[in-house]
Amino acid sequence: MTSIRRKLFFLLAALLALPMQAQVNLVYVDSARVARLLAEDAGLVAAPVAEVADTDTVPLADRPVVADDADFDRLWTDCFADRMAAIIEDPLLQSTQMAVMVWDLSADQCVYRFNEAQRMRPASVQKCVTAITALDRLGVDYQFSTRLYCRGDIDSTGVLHGSLYCVGGMDPLFGDANMRAFVRALREKGIRRITGDLLADKSMKDDKPMGEGWCWDDDDSNPPLSPLLYNRRDRFLAELSSRLRAAGIVLEGTLGDATLPAGSTLLAEETHDLKRVLQRMMKKSDNLHAESVFYQLAKSTGVRRASARQGRQVINQVVRAAGLDPAQYYAADGCGLSLYNYVTADLLVHLLRLNYHNTEAYEALLPTLPIAGRDGTLRKRLRGTAADSNVRAKTGTVTSVKTLAGFCTASNGHRLAFCILNQGTIRASQANGLQDRICRAMCE
Repeated sequence: MTSIRRKLFFLLAALLALPMQAQVNLVYVDSARVARLLAEDAGLVAAPVAEVADTDTVPLADRPVVADDADFDRLWTDCFADRMAAIIEDPLLQSTQMAVMVWDLSADQCVYRFNEAQRMRPASVQKCVTAITALDRLGVDYQFSTRLYCRGDIDSTGVLHGSLYCVGGMDPLFGDANMRAFVRALREKGIRRITGDLLADKSMKDDKPMGEGWCWDDDDSNPPLSPLLYNRRDRFLAELSSRLRAAGIVLEGTLGDATLPAGSTLLAEETHDLKRVLQRMMKKSDNLHAESVFYQLAKSTGVRRASARQGRQVINQVVRAAGLDPAQYYAADGCGLSLYNYVTADLLVHLLRLNYHNTEAYEALLPTLPIAGRDGTLRKRLRGTAADSNVRAKTGTVTSVKTLAGFCTASNGHRLAFCILNQGTIRASQANGLQDRICRAMCE
């Protein structure tokens, strides 16, 4: 529905909801003028150059009230507030907690808030924090990199008198094609035998295998926090060693860990761009991808063997840029698995607003968000409603926590950023239902 049609429809619907006498007193609707506007909008008639009304001959008391854009916007805001007033009376909120904030990005003002400063666990909505920070600090063209080096001389018979070094960049997309490229690079250099070792340089991050506050028994969700990944698993050297044997390249040494020495020669580099990593991270809520992005933030500080602390420092920089105090929140990880993460609806909305006002970053983030009723973790929700294909948002789910944050377009044509945090819900479907009612209220 176009802007003119949407506004006319919304105004008429709001008027019909009023008592008859109030309709008569409030506004005069010229049906011929409405028809002309709809025809102009559809391109059936040309818009007039100007329309001059001879109002001097009409008594002031009898002149119709003309509704402008501000009237439509006030009507939407009032109707939305009424809908939200009914929603927060839901019996579910007698035993659970909810925080909501909705920001009108077009008017750049808050249109609704409820417990927006209450600290809650974000679950996978934490990925929004990570993604927005990465796009802001690393840039939309950032590349994940995995490199292969050799140290030593290659003689005329194809013998490398030295070792191979694989330098990890925690690229979650490194797979079969990339591993084949590494082996091909060795063959192109004429290497047929390696007298030294095959070594992994994992100095990009610390050696902690799990994030702070992760549940040790959650094997299905906890990703491997290794800087050297092959097909999402921590078995890089074993796979490369096997590929070397299959290619007829003899490795005389052993497998191990070591830091790349100065003066080494780069043989190959495989890269993947940030936007591709974010696609699966947000659409499928992939924890490994989120942690990989989180540790790129940590690495960007220049600290060797960077930890979650450095990643948190970079997130805090963006929180300050959004106009908030980072001391009020805590980012323990990048994916939202940690029980130590704490955010507010206010924080998420202000970060979304920051992203929206950076056109390049916004255009990179928006396509990664699940689309209601269509794909990702929202593909089965809000189908057949005004929010279907409208709401684009990141979902979050851990035990007793359900969250949702993203963007949509209201019926008055304004772009909205929103965040809904639910905590203490035993049945996820109940929280989903409440969130879906709010999404419909924003879009109808």
